[in-house]
Amino acid sequence: MNKDIILAVNHMFEIAVVDEKFIIFESSGEKVYVLNEEEREILSLFDGMATFNEISKKLHVLYEGDNIAEDFAAYVNTLKEKGILIEKAWVIYY
Repeated sequence: MNKDIILAVNHMFEIAVVDEKFIIFESSGEKVYVLNEEEREILSLFDGMATFNEISKKLHVLYEGDNIAEDFAAYVNTLKEKGILIEKAWVIYY
């Protein structure tokens, strides 16, 4: 994975709290996922401005795990496959 890639939560998904559970769902209602606290915290880091590498470094400090980079990359790939995370595209106007 390109470590300089910038990812953001797909605008087609919304996050809500239901009965003290974090739910992320597609606006159409076709896809619904329940997140634990850790997953919600990680997902909130994808603000469309931080790179994969920057977020990975933050998580390494927070969780102090030896395999955090591998686990994080796998989690990001899962979120991309589900369409929850998308690559941030930059538009330059001249």
